[in-house]
Amino acid sequence: QHGAKLKTNHFLCDHYNRYRFGMDIDGNFVYADDAFNMTSYFYNGTKGDYFELLVDGSFTVFNNSGDVVWKEKCDDDVSFSAECLPTHQETYDCPYLHLHSEGTIVLNWINHEGDWKERNILHMYNLPKCHDQFFCYP
Repeated sequence: QHGAKLKTNHFLCDHYNRYRFGMDIDGNFVYADDAFNMTSYFYNGTKGDYFELLVDGSFTVFNNSGDVVWKEKCDDDVSFSAECLPTHQETYDCPYLHLHSEGTIVLNWINHEGDWKERNILHMYNLPKCHDQFFCYP
């Protein structure tokens, strides 16, 4: 969820641990499909860099001093909502990211009208992609 730091070698993963989204061992911001051994690099960083989803939905990478070194704003009006998804195990504040088992990453939030929103990040951010996928297969 927003404000949570994905530090070196920390990832958001799907239930089957095939897909990973986060910071690799070298401090690069990546999306990986481990079944095909393919990785897309959103930002080439250095060790100590970390990723954070901000309350406005911005993807942000900070260096270990806390300075912003990369930022990608989303193309929608996203803001904070407390306890937007209460579950029996824990409560999530919005916005937050969810990596589905088929590899789709979505941003979830409550808009200003109080409506639940869930959008594929490929349609919200200027990230490398090929034919609505992160990877271009030969």
